[in-house]
Amino acid sequence: GEIVINENHFHPGMIAHGGVAYSLADSTMAMAMLSTCKAGENASTVECKMSYLAPVTEGVMKAESWVVMRGKRIAFLESRIMEGERLIATATATFAVVDLK
Repeated sequence: GEIVINENHFHPGMIAHGGVAYSLADSTMAMAMLSTCKAGENASTVECKMSYLAPVTEGVMKAESWVVMRGKRIAFLESRIMEGERLIATATATFAVVDLK
């Protein structure tokens, strides 16, 4: 996933709000997690930890996310958020596998 950063994403300090990177990480981790779900299963974020490494004022934030471990009911995922060649944030998350039946 990716998002083009502009002034609409800024907080009063004139840099992109951390919630932009958080939403990108959570959304892409959810897509990675959902790709492992069988018919009748869904997934939900239980916990997510972000580490912000660099500010962003322009450019395109891109996230790459993957499943590290997926069990029957719990999964652990990681994400890297980049702006160009700069690593701007990392995330780890725990997801619950939800039975929709």
